[in-house]
Amino acid sequence: DNVNMFNRELVFTELKSLSDKTHNSSELLTNRNVLNYKFDTGDNTTIYDSSELQINGTPMNNPTTSNSFTTENYSIELNSSSDQYIQTPSNYDHLDFNQFAVSTWINTNDAGVNPIIHNDLFSWYIEGNCSKIKLNDVIYSDATNTYANSTWTHLACDVNKYDGMVSFYKDGVLNSTSNGFSGFHDDSNVGVMYIGSNDSASFDGCLDNVMIHQGYFNTSFMSNIANSNESTYAPTQIV
Repeated sequence: DNVNMFNRELVFTELKSLSDKTHNSSELLTNRNVLNYKFDTGDNTTIYDSSELQINGTPMNNPTTSNSFTTENYSIELNSSSDQYIQTPSNYDHLDFNQFAVSTWINTNDAGVNPIIHNDLFSWYIEGNCSKIKLNDVIYSDATNTYANSTWTHLACDVNKYDGMVSFYKDGVLNSTSNGFSGFHDDSNVGVMYIGSNDSASFDGCLDNVMIHQGYFNTSFMSNIANSNESTYAPTQIV
């Protein structure tokens, strides 16, 4: 009874949910959202994580919260001249980053290097009005400009080892793809997550709904992230 096959590796919480649903394998499995900073509380002393991991972040160098974004209560405002950013504990080393997606709302008028998410495994940033991600010291870039200065824009990047694709999205729509990614040389050390900073630059502007998801994603899912405040995710059941 209930023989299932899925198109990616499942984690403990998803396996447990299968065992709890003995006679209803068609139910959705656990959401694989592993980082979700909404900034909705307006608290600039603790950045609360709304994902299943609940790994709260610490704001560094006194960034401020802003309620100028009309579709959300607050966003985080970072000043690069003060090197303001958010730091998380190094609690991500057990996660599998063979398939993952990063996404956020951005608002900046700085066309220089603006880091969004940086860690020991990958670095996602914008430069010259384009979304870019560094994987294994190789930089993959969106083929087109992805945001206008001082305009709220939703950006996302989907990385998939199994088809070798890196896909870039703008406002929920696929913008461009690159190929050649075959997986990380060593994915055992993710380390600390830095939101808005990397080794040499800091973000200048506002960020909101900074998220990391794990698993396989299609264009419909990416559209949901951009257009819904509370998207859910489940792997595709193929048997």
